[in-house]
Amino acid sequence: MDQSDSSAAGLVPVPPRTLRASERFSGLDATVEDFWSWAYSDLRSNVVRSAVAEFLVAVAVGADRSSPRDSWGNYDVSTPGGVCVEVKSSGYLQSWWQRRLSQIGFSRLIGREFDATTGLLSGDQRVRCDVYVFAVQICEVPAQYDVLDPGQWRFYVVGAERVDPAAITRNVSLAWVKRQASAGPIELGDLADEIGAAAPDHPQRSGYPDFELGDGAALTARLIELVLSGSKTATSSLLAAWEAERSEIPEPGSRWALIDGDGVEHGVVQTTAVRVVRLADVDAAFARDEGEGYSGVADWRGAHERFWRKHDPDVPLDDETLIVCQHFRLIENAPADSGGSKLH
Repeated sequence: MDQSDSSAAGLVPVPPRTLRASERFSGLDATVEDFWSWAYSDLRSNVVRSAVAEFLVAVAVGADRSSPRDSWGNYDVSTPGGVCVEVKSSGYLQSWWQRRLSQIGFSRLIGREFDATTGLLSGDQRVRCDVYVFAVQICEVPAQYDVLDPGQWRFYVVGAERVDPAAITRNVSLAWVKRQASAGPIELGDLADEIGAAAPDHPQRSGYPDFELGDGAALTARLIELVLSGSKTATSSLLAAWEAERSEIPEPGSRWALIDGDGVEHGVVQTTAVRVVRLADVDAAFARDEGEGYSGVADWRGAHERFWRKHDPDVPLDDETLIVCQHFRLIENAPADSGGSKLH
């Protein structure tokens, strides 16, 4: 959550916070739970069923679910080991009247890659994951359809190398999936191992929570270099940002995976000290420890205020604004063969 200066332009959305069922709509006698029950109780509908499939896969692999699902992500689930998983779902039964069972099929295996830092899409269609999971809701009797029973799902695992963007048509059949799959049909409990087996050469991750610096590829690469060289041993953020995300601020001793924008791990850092101070009380020693060459506190403050206002033009910033000042140390570099050595 480093808040460094950047020149990228555009309307950058504030990250969504995780809503709680008991929260109320302003001025209405209605809660978030009321909305969820009204809008999303029919888990058979195509839009919602795809989210259910992604959720089941996320649970099966132990993915971090502390933040809401990213509907604009280039893939759906990231395992603790850093494997990027795209989930495709289908089912025989629908939420509407049917003359016959639906034919199982899957679409949009490839797509234009989205760059969240620029809002731009790649010019070509490409594979955007390491592994595909094709999830099939197998119930064929409407009265027996149990939307809360993972046992009614079967899964097929296909390594990304099996998907040729030049050969993929708009839709693929279940027969195609079976020909490409390294595993399947399997039940939910076997999914994590099979996903790992399908991506044996993927860079390994330590499993610690993400520690990502900067907000764009070039800036992130520079900041990682500073951490790896020992020049950068501190980072700062707005307390309000932690509160908006309902996240606990770091505690001394906490360990974090130092990652880039692609999720590649470059090392492990450990929080050594955390202070919450007024913006006016950030001192020259802390500005120096951020390691980014600030000439003094005024230079540090100017750069950070520009960054914060770029992400939220209306953010209140004055001497009383509370800042989370975190010191950390690098305790482990990524192995040379992990994929994280490119910034060393």
